[in-house]
Amino acid sequence: MNRRQLLLGSLALLASTRALGRDGGREQPLRLAIHRDVHADYLRFVGARNALSLNEFGGNWSRRDVVEVVLLQQALQRGGNTRPLRFVVADSYSRLLKMLAGDEADISASSAWKIDADDYPGQIEVSQPVIRQGQFEAGLYFPEGHEGLRIVAADPTALTRYTAICSGDWRPDIATLHALGVRILLTESWGSMLGMLRKGRADFVLAPFQPNADFRITRDDLVLLPVHGHKVGLVGTRHFLIGRDVEPASPLPALLNRGLTLLEKNGMISRAYQQSGFFDTRVQNWPRLNT
Repeated sequence: MNRRQLLLGSLALLASTRALGRDGGREQPLRLAIHRDVHADYLRFVGARNALSLNEFGGNWSRRDVVEVVLLQQALQRGGNTRPLRFVVADSYSRLLKMLAGDEADISASSAWKIDADDYPGQIEVSQPVIRQGQFEAGLYFPEGHEGLRIVAADPTALTRYTAICSGDWRPDIATLHALGVRILLTESWGSMLGMLRKGRADFVLAPFQPNADFRITRDDLVLLPVHGHKVGLVGTRHFLIGRDVEPASPLPALLNRGLTLLEKNGMISRAYQQSGFFDTRVQNWPRLNT
């Protein structure tokens, strides 16, 4: 990311901060824990715009976890938050959870699986679900030109010939891959997953469908495409995570849920997921391999 992009993104967050806080310089900021790659793409996506006024969620750099950063800020504002916001960057999913549990952050900038919050009883609280049971669907993404795209499209049972790459922290993905009967290699982050695919050490990855003509994911010189005509469903619900010791008797959970309810009622959450490609009507009739 160049210096101009970083400056524009910082200005956009500052605008959000001013809108959310009456005395931004004196109030303790809410610390939003965010993955490094999500943070970079969020800044590119928002640019010079104010995240609080966005109501269109498509375009370059849009994806589920990026638009959720926008939804979180809007939910906080609509729920009545007046504190400024500050991003706290995490290099891995496990690190993000530990930051929330250890009072290094107050709330996750994107949603997470409830099963992961359950590992931290009394330390991490969850918002109401933003992705409900059965709503999370993913494609089987192979590098462009990989034989698996053609072979698995014609015969889904052939998937067991190939090796999946997955983060060791993504338990619903791992459970889904085990149910499909494929070999799995585990790594730490999305970046390292892409590296394993680029080097040919793994064949495919589970990923949400993208909002472009052929669903492609492009990262530098790597292009990933989904197997046409087939998808999988991941078990579980996703929520924003709220860390411990926000304040004694903190109003944050109720405030956030109030804002999320308002966004849900006016269709903003559904619009964001549709325009980012996460809810994609083009694949609604594709059969799930794990049903």
